[in-house]
Amino acid sequence: MAVYAIGLIGHSGSGKTSLAEALLLRAGAIRKLGAVESGTSTLDFDPVAKERHSSVSVSVGHVSWSGHSIDFIDTPGSMNFIGATTGAIRVVDGVVMVASAEPGIQGETEFLWEFLEQRRTPRVLAISHIDREQADFDGRLAQLNETFGNRLVAVTMPLGQGEACKGVVDLLEMKAYDYADPDKPKAGDVPADLKARAEELRYRMVESAAEADDALLEKYLETESLEPEEIRTGLRNGTRTGKLVPVFAASGTRTVGAERILAGLVELLPDAEARRAQLAEVEKVPQGYAADSLQSKDVAALVFATRVDQYAGKLSIVKVLSGELVAGQELHNPAKGNTERPAHLFKL
Repeated sequence: MAVYAIGLIGHSGSGKTSLAEALLLRAGAIRKLGAVESGTSTLDFDPVAKERHSSVSVSVGHVSWSGHSIDFIDTPGSMNFIGATTGAIRVVDGVVMVASAEPGIQGETEFLWEFLEQRRTPRVLAISHIDREQADFDGRLAQLNETFGNRLVAVTMPLGQGEACKGVVDLLEMKAYDYADPDKPKAGDVPADLKARAEELRYRMVESAAEADDALLEKYLETESLEPEEIRTGLRNGTRTGKLVPVFAASGTRTVGAERILAGLVELLPDAEARRAQLAEVEKVPQGYAADSLQSKDVAALVFATRVDQYAGKLSIVKVLSGELVAGQELHNPAKGNTERPAHLFKL
């Protein structure tokens, strides 16, 4: 079983908390779909977040998918709370960046993308709100590619345009998934009016997968085709090295595309072990700071968020970098220059 820590980031109003709700539901972590607008979403439980209909702090959710463990870290999109978001990015193995299918590039999106570039954080991108009146998936994809260096590669696309959107098309399988019944998406053939565009996007996906791996590129140049598993391998290599960014179409409020995203996370993004090995090659740890390492037996943990609960009191959310953290253990806090003892440990 692999373990993943996945951050959900994006501009305010991008739909990332709604998408998180859809992912939790489709993975079986919750039984009923909540909504940000009604204040019933699982991760926006803070009273201020409910009042604003927008995340104001970091929230954590857990799911199991295909035998793997995934911890989701939902983050604020507003620049007023951007410190919480950048703090969370420091501890994740990969990121789902969420951008609305409606027109416009927000400043938060550009800022967060640049921060991910600096951290060399592997990511996928979800274009949300594909079922809204002004949604334009193709236009948004082109705009994002123009802004971020033509590295974005669609792996799913909307099944229909705007309010007529009924689901998604999986470009690897070349299957359409109709969400007329959200609890039982129906797989079928790609409609005739969408087939040309689907084939165009698939060609770009296969080409990008081949370019991300020398052996695959050699085969592709000889045969002009790749097997599905080879495409997955190329996409995985490209995602983890930052050569490409897979793009998924989604609507969180209708759970459209959620299963495809969950499958994509475990297939394409690095798990904790792979990300740890990646950081060991590229990250320079300053003298006196702990590295993320399984080799050290000394306990090191990074507090990346703190919240106050009216019943539990002050809660520090941490990522263990090395060793084993146990309740009652005496730990040195270099920020304050003193020692502290965690009274209780909880899995969020």
